[in-house]
Amino acid sequence: MRHHFRFQLLTAVLLAQSAALHAGEAVATAPAVVMSATCPDLARTRERIATSLWGRIYAMPALATLRTAADAQMAEAAKTLGIDPNLLIADVACAESLVILPAPGAAPLPAGRVRFPATIALAMQALAARPGAVTAGDGVVTLGEAAYRRSGEWLLIGAAGKAVAEPPRVAPLEPDSDLSGRLDFTTLVRAMPTEPAPKRDPQRVLAALGLSTMDVHFAFAPDGTHERLELAGVQLPLAPLDGAALASLPAQPLVVWAAGLDGAKLAAMADRVVAAGGETGGFTEVDAQLAALKLPGVDAILAGLHGTAWLAVLNGAPFPSVTLAVPASPEIDACVAALGTRLGFDAVAARSQAVVLQLPARLPVLVQLRRTATHWVVGSDAELLDRLGAGAAGGYALPPAQPGALPALGLFTLDQRGLGQLLLSYLPLMMQGMLATVPPDQQQVQRKNLLSFQQGLAAALPLLGASTAVATQAPVGATITARNLYVVTPILAGMLLPTIGLVREQANRTKTGRNLSQIVGALIAYETQEEKTAPDLATLAKAMSLPKTLFIDPSAPAIAAPYLYVRAFEPSAQQPFILQDPACTRGKGMTVAYGDSHVGFIKAPAAQRLWAEAQRLAASPKAAAGGITLADWAAVFDILHVDPQEVEAADPPAAPAPALKPEPAPIP
Repeated sequence: MRHHFRFQLLTAVLLAQSAALHAGEAVATAPAVVMSATCPDLARTRERIATSLWGRIYAMPALATLRTAADAQMAEAAKTLGIDPNLLIADVACAESLVILPAPGAAPLPAGRVRFPATIALAMQALAARPGAVTAGDGVVTLGEAAYRRSGEWLLIGAAGKAVAEPPRVAPLEPDSDLSGRLDFTTLVRAMPTEPAPKRDPQRVLAALGLSTMDVHFAFAPDGTHERLELAGVQLPLAPLDGAALASLPAQPLVVWAAGLDGAKLAAMADRVVAAGGETGGFTEVDAQLAALKLPGVDAILAGLHGTAWLAVLNGAPFPSVTLAVPASPEIDACVAALGTRLGFDAVAARSQAVVLQLPARLPVLVQLRRTATHWVVGSDAELLDRLGAGAAGGYALPPAQPGALPALGLFTLDQRGLGQLLLSYLPLMMQGMLATVPPDQQQVQRKNLLSFQQGLAAALPLLGASTAVATQAPVGATITARNLYVVTPILAGMLLPTIGLVREQANRTKTGRNLSQIVGALIAYETQEEKTAPDLATLAKAMSLPKTLFIDPSAPAIAAPYLYVRAFEPSAQQPFILQDPACTRGKGMTVAYGDSHVGFIKAPAAQRLWAEAQRLAASPKAAAGGITLADWAAVFDILHVDPQEVEAADPPAAPAPALKPEPAPIP
């Protein structure tokens, strides 16, 4: 189990070296270290990983298949290199990664060193065996844009085409951390290209923000990971969080982000940054534009942002809801009223009830706005908006502060267990989407891996807790202290986001099916009422007073005529009646409504064949004369699962009618 984490750790160190190669051109005034990262004791780190929450999860029996897959990857690497990577990973003792300015006028270069006390010769041999590696006479191995050289027990890393020299020694910022690093903003700014007469002085902007250095500390612990980010000199424009502003949220939201805004500090910082950027007039031009709209100036608006702003993601169906709240003030009220006039919502009514915002039709959720006693709130959760408007408690409370801790100015929490449960609920749909993109000969293996992940995640849920990050302010700078933020959160979120996309597609598909079923119902009613079939959808919509929204596809509202009507004579349950343009699903398939009003989804590439045949039939004289029968669909019987022996040809009665165009006309 441990070797997999060791492999990831060493790979991350080496990738950091390669990533640094992409730094842009720069000019430095003196040799300096722009960025550094140090893993001081990898043997200790390996032990900590094994006993940490993540190590215990990885060792669970439910993840045996994933561990076997990792073993197979290592065995494959051993075949390629001719060396067992586990020997190298078990031996690596420490690592340093840097970006340096080697001399005045030089470009920033990557540098680093990794210590192999017993296997340095094998490490060089493994590098030389990599595909594309070139070994020079002096023993330097060039691989891609990086070069490697041995120096005793150390593997030195530099840029390809440059001499691989001993990099500057960097002492660990915090020896007890498993990883610590520093980004020096002042040196970074000095490395930037300068203009003869720059309009903006980056160093003045840094001074306005208070930025000098950023230190990062990361350590594995029994309860997961502990992280800390320190911004030296920064004075955040924030005030202590107000727990009452969050009290209406449920006890366990999926995600909460909150910041205690200090309007006066915000306005002052904005003025400093604008002045440092060379704008002598400050916000004069913007203020004039706001005044023309009878709105307050920028400083007044920023000063009005005083209180706790928050964003919350709550579990819901078919996918989570998002709600955003900002502190209200007379200045913010005026801005919202102006937006209401421009966007067509009633800001006055929003003080007593939630009002619907007119957003793009493509958005598959209803977004509403509400003015509470203290905030303007916009979101898709109607129940939460009502609770906020009534000031009712929801059960949420700020995490308890540690004794002697500074007050929290900002907060981020993520419910890992809730996110995992949500992912498990979406996993069947996600598996369906993923398997559709895998070649048939690989689907069984991929399905097995996905089922193993499902079992492993289900087994790990009881161990998962919350990821948290808290921002505090001290005279020397700002600090963000986090727990379990950088390991599982990106993994779960990275898997969940595309899954939510699949759920949205499924929701849109369901809505399309409802639209088509209602249109078929209207066609049947029209035929009963008029004693003839409707000639086209535009005539149907006008005669039956159908809403325009019925003819807007939720997946592609920009397509003017998303549905094709194939005029039918006594359509059967097997006969397509209304078809969705495959372009609505970006070629993935189409929803079809049949003669008895039931709907189904046809996947690509069969959907393209069916669509082409439907266009041909819809434009045929037979359709114009009175309607198409099931027998006319013979070219696509295989798609419709129709047995030709069971189809009796029928001729519709002749009736004069104008010829239809291949594409249906847009609904007025």
